[in-house]
Amino acid sequence: MSAHLQRVSRGRFGACLLVLGAALCPASTFGKPGGDDPFVRFELENGVRLAVLWVEDAPRQSTFTFLPLGLYHDPADRAQYSHLAEHMLIRSTDPEALEVDGIRINGETTGPLLRLETLAPPDKWRQSIERHVRWVTSREFEAEVLEREKGRIQGEEQSTTDRGATGKWAMAAWAQVVLHGREFAAVHGDVAEADVESIETYVADNVRIGPGVFVVSVGPIAPGEIEQALGRAFAQHPTTAGGPRPSAAQRGPAIWEFGDGQAGWDLEADHYIEWYPLPAGGPAEVAAAILLGNRIGMALMTSEHSALSGGKALVSSDLTTADGRALMVSVALAPDTDLDALREGIRAGFESALKSGWGRPDLSQSIAMMARETSGLPDFIALRKRFQGRGTVELIEAQITLNAAVQELASGMSLPELSAAFEALKVRRVEEIAHSYLKVERRSSLRLTGPD
Repeated sequence: MSAHLQRVSRGRFGACLLVLGAALCPASTFGKPGGDDPFVRFELENGVRLAVLWVEDAPRQSTFTFLPLGLYHDPADRAQYSHLAEHMLIRSTDPEALEVDGIRINGETTGPLLRLETLAPPDKWRQSIERHVRWVTSREFEAEVLEREKGRIQGEEQSTTDRGATGKWAMAAWAQVVLHGREFAAVHGDVAEADVESIETYVADNVRIGPGVFVVSVGPIAPGEIEQALGRAFAQHPTTAGGPRPSAAQRGPAIWEFGDGQAGWDLEADHYIEWYPLPAGGPAEVAAAILLGNRIGMALMTSEHSALSGGKALVSSDLTTADGRALMVSVALAPDTDLDALREGIRAGFESALKSGWGRPDLSQSIAMMARETSGLPDFIALRKRFQGRGTVELIEAQITLNAAVQELASGMSLPELSAAFEALKVRRVEEIAHSYLKVERRSSLRLTGPD
């Protein structure tokens, strides 16, 4: 589904936010690096984790449920099943509409995560919380709804492919080829052939009620009330044993042994992905990975290289494995793309990312900025005044809280811990990792080729 909220825009100096259609980097409104935790945190009896940000004058209570499922984790011959599960879970309560009684509902599936969300008026907050619990405890689906949602996913595939935005589907194809050894990725076909039994089995096997479920809520309702309502709603449903499902990428070293390869897929597009191992380690290594991903993304976005002009490359360090992280570069290919020239352009971007210029500060400044940007949450009253009159000003709290939650999940640290990691990070460590790991001889790559 198309999310109401866009997650992250890689801005000039780090992870900026897209709010009301504008890039927002309000660094001056953040607190001291490594400061107090802005969230009140709970763990329910069933192991579900809850983080609440209390903003008493917020116009909505916005709630996000994250599941440790994503396009990187799709099983063999089940490409996009995480995405299909997102659609079916939401449709288990509302078969047609995405707004009910003033509550907006939606979701998004990325490489590492599945997200379900409600944006509710304050007087509907209990209904919204109950909806989240019903979503993650649903285990039976309707064949008619499944066929309709399969058609909607096909529409998403078509519209994004037509405009050259195939990065999301490439994640699903990457998992099939690299993790599961498939020579052809049926990114569309696996969804098209899904039946009710297969998606019910997938959800029963993979949506586990426990520590892997992370609920984040922001708005005018007190944290204790949110915790009590969520606990009562879960008490009415059977829970499933076990912890979070491990990432498929944690099951073996396949992603480091792949080398350079090519595979077919069933979308009318070509796509290129390359990835590099980053070291396992403590908070400093995680912070360095995030920083390098941000700076390389910016360097490629502003590249004048013909194969990368127009900001075609997406960069992330969100793929975690038992041995560390991967830094991944993903590019939708034009029909006449010279692959060698593209690779040269990416290498030039890697080198440029370690330097200042082209709107980028030096590494020490970037580290300090990331420490500030992860140190807390901004003054929402000031931000609302700044965007007064914009039609969706009510989404500011939701957007910024969503971004903070994704940062926590991507890093495995709370905001104060992440901020402290950036504060302690040294330029020398970032350079060591870049020079030791982001080398051509450590590169793996996959070219996806559409039907002739």
